[in-house]
Amino acid sequence: MKRVAIIVANSITRSGIQTLFGRNGIPPNCLLPFETVTDFLDQPEPQDISIALLDDDPYFNDIEATIEQLLQAHPKLLVILLSERLMVPYIRSIIKQGAKGFIYKEDNMENSLPSVLSALQRGTVYLSPEVSELLLNNEMVSLSGLNRRDIAVLHLMAAELNVQEIAYHLHTSDRTVYRSREKLREALGVQTNEMIVDAARQKGLLDDA
Repeated sequence: MKRVAIIVANSITRSGIQTLFGRNGIPPNCLLPFETVTDFLDQPEPQDISIALLDDDPYFNDIEATIEQLLQAHPKLLVILLSERLMVPYIRSIIKQGAKGFIYKEDNMENSLPSVLSALQRGTVYLSPEVSELLLNNEMVSLSGLNRRDIAVLHLMAAELNVQEIAYHLHTSDRTVYRSREKLREALGVQTNEMIVDAARQKGLLDDA
């Protein structure tokens, strides 16, 4: 049985992943949780770990170096990224760097986690469904790193709804809307929320551009 390192900073997410693996017949002693890559690399005794499931949130700005660090320490390690970023260049770069899979967080995790193990046993790279579709279709919106929720927030901003109203319409939290606005600012290269809609129109991301 392959042993899996779950390198995820958020304890709730870490626990959820362990539960999903357990439902698919992976014994608890084969699942080794770590909060950081440093914790994983600083194990007092080497563990017989075949797979590392890595949440890329803390390592996004230096993800290639992080993967390289993991593979230098454990050359046979199969690194799988867990990410909310749908960006073609990003996905291609981490696969080129040596990662063996990419799971999009908004795909069905209950299906993705067992599927990734099956793919690795066959010796193939695993991409969760929306990632595969993105790479096949090469959607221009996704090149900017924006997912469907972010685009929905953008359209509601264009309709002049405030954060609370957007959250109500999307059945989500204010915090999630704030996070989407941050991603929109970064993707569009603007400094303020007031500039988001105009910049999106200029880039053709709104129907009334």
